[in-house]
Amino acid sequence: MATSLVCPNCNTSNRLGAKFCVKCGTDLTTFDPTRQSSPIAGKSVSPPTSSATPVKAKTGGLLDWLFKSGQQAAVATGTGPLTVKAKRAHPDQLTGGYLSLNAIYQRMGDIAQHTTYFVARDAQGQYVLAREVDVPSLCDAGNVKALVTLAKELKFALPLIDIICTPDNRTYLILKHPDQRFFFLSDVHDPYASDRVIEWGLQIGTTLDTLHRRGYALGEQAQTGLEKIVIEGPEAADKSGTVDLSRAQARFADLSTCVSFPPDEAQKRRSILDDIFFVTRALYWMATSRNLSKDVQVAERITGLPRPLRVAITLGARSHYVSMQEMLAHLSGQNLPPLRLVSGKATHPGRVRDHNEDQYFVYEVSKGRSDQPLPAFYMVADGIGGQEAGEVASDTISAALKDWLDEYSNRKAGRATQRLGELPDGALRTAIQTASEKVFNQAQQRQNNMGATVTAALVMGDTAYVANVGDSRTYLFRDGRLKRITNDHSLVFSLASAGQIGWDDIYTHPQRNKIYRSLGEKPTVEVDIFKVGLDSGDMLLLCSDGLWEMVRDPEMAAILGSARTTQEASDRLIDAANRGGGEDNITAIVVKVG
Repeated sequence: MATSLVCPNCNTSNRLGAKFCVKCGTDLTTFDPTRQSSPIAGKSVSPPTSSATPVKAKTGGLLDWLFKSGQQAAVATGTGPLTVKAKRAHPDQLTGGYLSLNAIYQRMGDIAQHTTYFVARDAQGQYVLAREVDVPSLCDAGNVKALVTLAKELKFALPLIDIICTPDNRTYLILKHPDQRFFFLSDVHDPYASDRVIEWGLQIGTTLDTLHRRGYALGEQAQTGLEKIVIEGPEAADKSGTVDLSRAQARFADLSTCVSFPPDEAQKRRSILDDIFFVTRALYWMATSRNLSKDVQVAERITGLPRPLRVAITLGARSHYVSMQEMLAHLSGQNLPPLRLVSGKATHPGRVRDHNEDQYFVYEVSKGRSDQPLPAFYMVADGIGGQEAGEVASDTISAALKDWLDEYSNRKAGRATQRLGELPDGALRTAIQTASEKVFNQAQQRQNNMGATVTAALVMGDTAYVANVGDSRTYLFRDGRLKRITNDHSLVFSLASAGQIGWDDIYTHPQRNKIYRSLGEKPTVEVDIFKVGLDSGDMLLLCSDGLWEMVRDPEMAAILGSARTTQEASDRLIDAANRGGGEDNITAIVVKVG
């Protein structure tokens, strides 16, 4: 039981029941020694006990109680000043604030796992967040004013209330206590969802970009520094206990290391790169729960992340960026560098037919404006109507699409033309329809039934526009799984889609070669277009029916997953089709996205 009442203002012991402090005159009638206000705004809680346990978010990270267990008990029961064991002893009271000369802050207790941070209470009973910083020069009048001004201008920074410089040369930041539950970024133990990592990364980067615009750098030289940032958000959990962090924000608590840019441009560039690497380390830590140093190979750890996040981490680790704005643009999905494409291709007449009526066509451009990625185009055409007719049909399609691609590339490279005013999917559809019309006209002139099936992929940036007519196919291979993108325009595919036959029956059905849509069959043709987002590590497989009818999907996936190069993959697919019977011409194009 408490034997005295400790004044919250001056820490003087008073008799129980006293109305005013005998030393400073503070009103003690509203002070209850058995309870205290929680630093979490709007809540009143009993002092934590030794049984208190951290709340762990299933999405990653620890939402620690603000105080270590039991450390408030001495103050709450009025037994005297609180003494906390730490690496360096802290005074129980901080007085003589630089901004508020008469300020007195009563130290309440350390924050779990953070010996330099603690919670204090001012003379009015308001809670603040304090941190001791090893920046003696901060107490210079000019530096104090600059730091206070910066903190006010930054959207994602805790407001700076006071700076305390003690006679023994210790410096303390006094910050507005977060209004909601919070934890420090350095406390994260499990990877966060990518959308949270990107959002918090943008907030951290935006803060540093604002500093750069004001002529300052963060100046963080340590390989840690992530304890400078708090994640603050409403405390909400569903029935499973998963904490909702969708509205949480990343905010700087400590800007004490900020320094003005040096006059030398090379040194200024170095300061900007250091800040960019700080954001990179924060992104990598949040996404992988691993520390990042400049000699770490990050690629294997970030393969499954969204492309904007992966690009920002990779280029940031390589010191590629010129400015923070460039990094923020990539992180927000803007102006991403074009993906690197590597292709392999192969064709074979098979083991039954003497001539090859298949054709493939590859169009890749390696140079162009970085903000206007030029297209890459891949096509497989399977001729119908005999050797001559099939070859003519396939050659006509290839020639028509090459003309279109030349025009499209000229337009995207900035050389204006009067053609191709359509978006990529519409332009691709128009090109194939134009090729079909040419095949139809030649068939009329030759008085035969020439035609072709076709599947094609136009890659623009990180998007593939896939087209098909007939039963030639395009697949996407991602994370070890093979997924068919196109739908066959064949009788057996329609029957399987309707549930009238099984999907395995399309390989053996007696009418499996009957198709109801092809190029050159009619004056006009309907073209299916599919839009596919691409990511690093993906593969596209374009093939004629001579491949997929002879080799089932699991075997094709195994080949794509184990081949060392795209050319090896193409060659092995052809070999597998021939081993499976080689009943038709076989063509494969494998495109690796890097």
